Amino acid sequence: MDLRNMSRSLSKTRNADDMAATTIKVLHEWNQSGQNYGFLFKQIGNVYDYYFVSMWFFTISWWCWLFSTCLAWLVGERHSILRDEDFAVGFMNQVMESKLKQFTNIICMDGTHNTNIRGWELTTVLVKDDRGVGFPVAFLVSSRKDQLIFEIFLDALKKKVGEKLCPTYFMTDDDPKYYNAWINVMETKPRHLLCSWHIIKNWNIQGKAKLKNTELKKNMKTEMGKILKETNEDKFKELYNSYFQILFEAGEINFLNYLKKHYFQNMERIKMWAHCYRLNAGINTNMAIESLNKFVKYDELNKKRNNTIEKLLDMLDRVVEDKEWNKIIETERPSTETYQSRIKH
Repeated sequence: MDLRNMSRSLSKTRNADDMAATTIKVLHEWNQSGQNYGFLFKQIGNVYDYYFVSMWFFTISWWCWLFSTCLAWLVGERHSILRDEDFAVGFMNQVMESKLKQFTNIICMDGTHNTNIRGWELTTVLVKDDRGVGFPVAFLVSSRKDQLIFEIFLDALKKKVGEKLCPTYFMTDDDPKYYNAWINVMETKPRHLLCSWHIIKNWNIQGKAKLKNTELKKNMKTEMGKILKETNEDKFKELYNSYFQILFEAGEINFLNYLKKHYFQNMERIKMWAHCYRLNAGINTNMAIESLNKFVKYDELNKKRNNTIEKLLDMLDRVVEDKEWNKIIETERPSTETYQSRIKH
């Protein structure tokens, strides 16, 4: 661990230009010897895609690599969809690919911001492994964050793993772009679950804006949290009907109508977020991805927003490496019982 920490502290600058350094990172390191870890790569200006492109010729020599990169930059084909100014890189190494193929019951997809100097979004695809621990299986760094880029990303992901992915559950925030992109590309329709953290965040924002009664505004997050987390269906209905009656009698029609329109309009919508309708479906998976986002921002990036894309990609390497080492340590470290059992016998 000391050696790894020392190696991390050594500054590794591939090129003074961030985009040139990123190109070296993706093509010469991630995709050397046909590894194809950077399974999607669209450079700025050069609308050039790398879907399952064999990168063996880049490893012949540094000069051959440099010449090929310059040639690609000059004559690269125009992408049929993305614009010249768009940038995107998708990352998945061998360990991540193995995890994705092995644990497909529930897949979580979410984006986070404030990770780099360009303001581009970092999107994570995450699964829960056999120990119930969240593990990132794919990353996307992109200048775009619309449904189109996620369809391109997921299409490249499908080609990378060589098969359609068929999870039972698919968890996202309350933006439909991730789920719509998934069903369009994978042509499967898993049950869509909404991240509890994002739901409560939305309620909190709207409650503060729409509620007039100070006491109701103060207690809204607590009361709605009880409704969301209730695991008994009858109790759930009793709680929200009681709270709706309180809002109605207090004249808080704006917030009441907001809840009815966006979260209680029908049973299909309610089943997406209410815990009583998603027992044993990975309720806490959203907490795994939120914990990962927090770890990335606060532990790895130290809350800095001036990171280059090159350094952000280096950080993703470290995150996956740390996750895998932690898995090995947890597996190999003996518990108290097994240790005592060994020394007794």
